[in-house]
Amino acid sequence: MLRIGQVIQNVESTQGGTSAAFVEIVSALSSQRGRASITAYAPQPPQGDAPGERLEAMSDIDWRPTGPAGGLRPGAMARSVIADIERDRLDIVHLHALWSTDLVAIASACRRKGVACCWMPHGMLMDFAIAQKRLKKQLFLTLGLSRALKHADGLLFTTAGERDCSETPTSFPREKMHIVGLPVEIVAQDDELPELAREGRERFGLPASARVVGFIGRLHPVKRLEMTLDAFARLGSDAGDVRLLLLGSGDEAYEKSLRNRAASLGALDRVVFAGWISGRDKWRGLAAADVVVVNSLHENFGYSIPEALAVGTPIVATENLAMSAEVRAAGVGRIAAPDTVSLAGAITETLADAGAAETARQGRAWVIDNFSHNAFGARLVDLFERIANR
Repeated sequence: MLRIGQVIQNVESTQGGTSAAFVEIVSALSSQRGRASITAYAPQPPQGDAPGERLEAMSDIDWRPTGPAGGLRPGAMARSVIADIERDRLDIVHLHALWSTDLVAIASACRRKGVACCWMPHGMLMDFAIAQKRLKKQLFLTLGLSRALKHADGLLFTTAGERDCSETPTSFPREKMHIVGLPVEIVAQDDELPELAREGRERFGLPASARVVGFIGRLHPVKRLEMTLDAFARLGSDAGDVRLLLLGSGDEAYEKSLRNRAASLGALDRVVFAGWISGRDKWRGLAAADVVVVNSLHENFGYSIPEALAVGTPIVATENLAMSAEVRAAGVGRIAAPDTVSLAGAITETLADAGAAETARQGRAWVIDNFSHNAFGARLVDLFERIANR
């Protein structure tokens, strides 16, 4: 049985998508308990924090909350993982994120002991991400991270778009770069989706007869919600009674600016600011929408795309996103140019398309086949077995 270590320097919910992805990956791997044993390491999260509670509840993994990660020097987290590496308790270590002396120290320990080690940068090597605080990141790369990445047994990317836009180590073998995606929870059977949508309409005060354009994510400038609002306001009278459901929260000043923009467009009374949501409410909101829109400035994966498709909701995404190529190739959504007119046109076409529901059903099947916990877990264990046995 393959012994897999999953490591992240911070699993708290405040870390957003990276933390959520780590928990979903651990959960997906736990579905392969007959083939692999999973040990998950992260500094102890606060009491009651959702990611920690989920890890605690996973009976098929060994959850090892550690002491804190270090700063300029590795901390207690690194010491805990390295102790297990030196005791020959792991066959492969999967490191999540990048900018941590603890992760670099763990990678070095793997190299010393001959334990396979893979890194998953979660978009942090993409050119736009490296450009933020570039000098600080270049210094960190020079002081050890670059060497650790060069010696990795694999770099794992969520999409081909992420891989192709990442600043990978010079001469790093292409065959060691792997596109693995991310797992998506499948929360309902086909016959349960109408009830989930009904619950969502009720939960968020949406009329049963209205058409609903949905968004899910943090309210942040990178999501380009100004474009979303402008496109929504352009929807013609032919679209009928259309509402915009914004599932998420953000900085108070930024949210106020979005409300002001909606008001200036004459659309405020048709926009629902749902605020921060969690648990089943996320799936209710996605199912309640007639189309989910993703037009961020950038996303290394874009969880809202497969999550919307998982509950049978059509999607519109802009072509700049890393997952747009996969969506287009699979034929499971509309891809628009990243401008207001094109986005509004794609939304209008989706709302008017009699075949949109069938496309969404195909999208749900695509998500189940490629991103469900069982499918993802089996694929990742296959990859880890090949890497560990090289």
